Amino acid sequence: MRRLFVALMNRSSEGRNFLRQRLSALGHFSVEFDCLEKLLVALKSNQEFDCLVISLQRNELLHSQLKNVLDVSISPFLFVINQDDFEILFEVSHLFLEAETIEVVPSACSDCELEFRLQLARRKAAPRAEDSTLIWKSYRFEEGAQIVWKGDEKLSLNRSEFKLAIEFFMNINCVVTWNRIHAIVYRNNHVDLKPKSLSACISKVREKLRLKPGGEFVLRSIYRRGYELSALDP
Repeated sequence: MRRLFVALMNRSSEGRNFLRQRLSALGHFSVEFDCLEKLLVALKSNQEFDCLVISLQRNELLHSQLKNVLDVSISPFLFVINQDDFEILFEVSHLFLEAETIEVVPSACSDCELEFRLQLARRKAAPRAEDSTLIWKSYRFEEGAQIVWKGDEKLSLNRSEFKLAIEFFMNINCVVTWNRIHAIVYRNNHVDLKPKSLSACISKVREKLRLKPGGEFVLRSIYRRGYELSALDP
């Protein structure tokens, strides 16, 4: 049974109910708070949550309330933001510049991406286990054995390809920069950047995991920046 999640929406009971229904459909039990003050009371009474799912919505006390929650909680955060309200994230970003357990997702995202972001937020906060398993749709990554499965099919990747593949999946819909790719492939060794070698490694990851149009995910080159993995609609 999955551990406890908390869903928090500020604007309306309809909005809170919709998010809770989505979490429930994904197999997550949630507890509802209609304001950050009530969540803060629960945290100060030593209630523990597996993940705090917070809808970032502008109000006069947002900065101070959010700072208090961030100071008290050790749980990972998933911020849900309406497409028209993304500037709020930049307004409060200084509060969690050093935090490593925060994920952000648009409210209009698919259930698949919502589940991805929950999984990533929890993974960042959990102690790293050598035998941990990460799952995205039909893909399963076994970190201890460094094996990738697509359904019942075992896909063969070498060490660098495996680490690079996980990096792409952990940054769904975000660009993984050339510098980051270089650090993974060359394991942070200070060697000259070799674009052809890096491109060859990326091509192997794309081919072996079938990250192309017609599949579940596509890996695209972003000109002069890096690569981005995107989930495709079924």
